[in-house]
Amino acid sequence: MPNRARNRALLISLLITCFAALCAAIAIAAQLLPSVLASPGYEAPGDACRAVSSATLQRAFGGNNADEKGSGDSTHDSRCDWRIIDPPSEVGSGRYGRLSVGVAAMLDEHGNPDTAVPVQRVRELRTEPDASPLAGIGEQASMSPERHGVRIIAARANLLVDVEYQATELVNGVEEPLPAEELQAVARQAAQDVLRQAGPPR
Repeated sequence: MPNRARNRALLISLLITCFAALCAAIAIAAQLLPSVLASPGYEAPGDACRAVSSATLQRAFGGNNADEKGSGDSTHDSRCDWRIIDPPSEVGSGRYGRLSVGVAAMLDEHGNPDTAVPVQRVRELRTEPDASPLAGIGEQASMSPERHGVRIIAARANLLVDVEYQATELVNGVEEPLPAEELQAVARQAAQDVLRQAGPPR
């Protein structure tokens, strides 16, 4: 009897130890699983001001000097705005307006790439009047016309790119509308600059 009781106690102790080890393994797996299953993506968005090329700015403003202002921390999001601040009568000729470029790396609560949010933003823009899908930029993109301008939102993995370009052509200090195709081309070029700077998701 004593041996039977001792064996039973040892068995119970062994079962408790095994159960504790199993619980610890499950807890560790639960912490590691999100990282293991995470999709490729971007940890940070980079600098929006540096991403846009001089060729794009030349096309956007036709050689006129645009005031540059950056914001964000380049850790989660970054935005850069270019704007001609002088009145049209002083600028005289060339492009007159503003270019705004935002880029964000969307992460979930575990710090892993969140690919759902950028796709959602692309689809939300598509619900605007006269908005349409846009091919050839990222994995998904949408374009929406604005007054004297256009907005493009593009998604690649967990990277969200948001570009707004509004401009007119100055002729002797008088603003003339730009063709929609030209507005779209500039915004598209800026979005492609950002995606090119970001490189492929990792």
